[in-house]
Amino acid sequence: MAVGVADITLRGVLDSISPTLGAAIDLEDDAHSTFQRVTLPLMVPAFFSGLIYSFVRAMTAISAVNLNVVMQFKQKKAGYVTGF
Repeated sequence: MAVGVADITLRGVLDSISPTLGAAIDLEDDAHSTFQRVTLPLMVPAFFSGLIYSFVRAMTAISAVNLNVVMQFKQKKAGYVTGF
């Protein structure tokens, strides 16, 4: 799910880029340099936003599993009987 949110963020940025930026191709050398100088700098904040969101979602999922395992281990070590 987190990767889907990052994808939506990047698509939103690309959709919001003005079509008049296509005129930059006329002023620059080629499409590659236009992408590198115009489009890529506009995409960088959205890319890192999606990256951070995905990382936080993954870490919270792992910490929930880790907490459950640690609690079960501590209960077994202390001699508690659990329903698991």
